[in-house]
Order: sequence, then C-alpha cells, then structure tokens
Amino acid sequence: MAEQGEEVGRRDTLARYQVTILPDAFRQLDRLPTSVKKNVAARIEDLGRDRHPQQAKPLKGEKGLWRLRVGDYRVLYRIQDELRLVLVLEMGNRKDVYRGR
Repeated sequence: MAEQGEEVGRRDTLARYQVTILPDAFRQLDRLPTSVKKNVAARIEDLGRDRHPQQAKPLKGEKGLWRLRVGDYRVLYRIQDELRLVLVLEMGNRKDVYRGR
C-alpha cells in the first residue's frame, strides 16, 4: 500500500532490488585499477535503489540489456523485474567491454 502523499506509480521505483554480480563480472571488477574499482563498486551497489540512473542507457541491439557509464568504464547489466533482481553481467574499459556483442 502506498504511503500518504506517495504516488502509486513511483512506488516500484522506490523499492530495492537485489544486485547480483556474476562470477566473470566479479573477476573483471577485481582486475580494475584500484582508483576505479571503488567507484564502480559503489555505482553497482546503487543499482539496487535506482535501476535506471542518469548514466545508464539501454544497449542497442540487445533487448533488456543496459549499460552504466562510470568514467571510461562500462557495466553491462540486465534487470529482472519479476525477481526484483539486477544482474551484473560484464564490466570493463569502454574500448573492450562491447567486443563480441
């Protein structure tokens, strides 16, 4: 039930989603430069509160796939609304992360 003064349509955007990082993506995060790793990890954690931040865009040609821009790095993720889940699939430098897609 919506709180008083809360828009019913916005209620879903205010609820938290679980963020899961796939093992390959976790290894990619671990390999990032130390100066970048902390920022990328914080932005991934924020996806649980806001699945569509201003720096995120849907990936063209890949239905349901989103990319989050963090400086020169990109985080590719998929949202599963029915499970209330954000699934982080891949991350890396923008020049490398899109290869093979």
